Amino acid sequence: MTVSDLVKNHLTRLLRPTHKGVDLVKDQWNQILTDFARSEIDININRLLHHSWLSRKPYITEKKLFKEIKRTVNKATAKTFLDTLRADSELYRQIVDPNSHKWTKQERRIADSLRAMNIFRVVQPVPMLLALLREYHADTLTLKQAKAMLQKMEDFHVQFTAVTAQRTGGGTALMYASSARQLLEAANKNEKSQILTEFTKKLRERIPSEEEFTAGFVDICFTDQNTRLRQLVRYLLRRLDRHIRTGPEPNYEMFTIEHLGPQNPKTKADHPSKSVGQVGNLLFSSEDVNGKLKNADPLQKLLQFKNVGHPLDDELLKATEWTEEAIANRTNFLAHLFYTEILSV
Repeated sequence: MTVSDLVKNHLTRLLRPTHKGVDLVKDQWNQILTDFARSEIDININRLLHHSWLSRKPYITEKKLFKEIKRTVNKATAKTFLDTLRADSELYRQIVDPNSHKWTKQERRIADSLRAMNIFRVVQPVPMLLALLREYHADTLTLKQAKAMLQKMEDFHVQFTAVTAQRTGGGTALMYASSARQLLEAANKNEKSQILTEFTKKLRERIPSEEEFTAGFVDICFTDQNTRLRQLVRYLLRRLDRHIRTGPEPNYEMFTIEHLGPQNPKTKADHPSKSVGQVGNLLFSSEDVNGKLKNADPLQKLLQFKNVGHPLDDELLKATEWTEEAIANRTNFLAHLFYTEILSV
């Protein structure tokens, strides 16, 4: 049996149906499963149980979870536990399936950060994400605080997980769980703010060095033949465009990845094949602009982007040739820009 099966059976023994036939456990449990089933992605109730527990109680592995629940959840606390799980299930769905929730315009950045962490496929932060959303919905954290902390967690995992592929061992998971519990137990808004400050320090202590980040950034590759990192590349190019754009933010879902140096050159001398998939050779642009470019010369492409007012970084603005060296220089330039400015934990 799974952990969720065991927990449900345990709660059923503690919370018997009333004389009117009301089965509280069955009703609440089925509601959680029904809500999860409405999502476009598969949401694991066993993960919910573990992450909900870690956001409130001392750290424990999923393997030992049921034993601890059975030991601590009794008749006096069973209903509170069930109600808590039901409430956390709604937040959990927002975290793992942000598109299932109707976010306000002001909350858009929260949703963006949650989507980003799903791209990176990280699960260790979930207890802290639960704690942050819980406090935000309870008005004990402001929207500004919630957005800022989620952005810091997002930026941390771009560096730690997506680009440098650091191992997220027990230390990282413990950091998230303990900070989540401290946030829950804080007596007032001032204490909660202090905990967020300490949590930010812990994140910063784990950030890879710029050398590590640059080495990982240089290795990122996207071509028509190598699409494994498409989502990460789209994410990075979107963050770059957002950083240098001065006008209204466009609908990035309609943007495509443009290779300045062609993927299929007429001759071997037409493009630096070794670096064609590097971030330094890539640009994010709207489909209507891309359609006009086709297989144009890289400098002609840049001129067209300038003519339509498309945001360009300094390396593209000053380019007078497009060689393998130029792509390498821009790749390193972008790595430094991301590390020092865009991803500012």
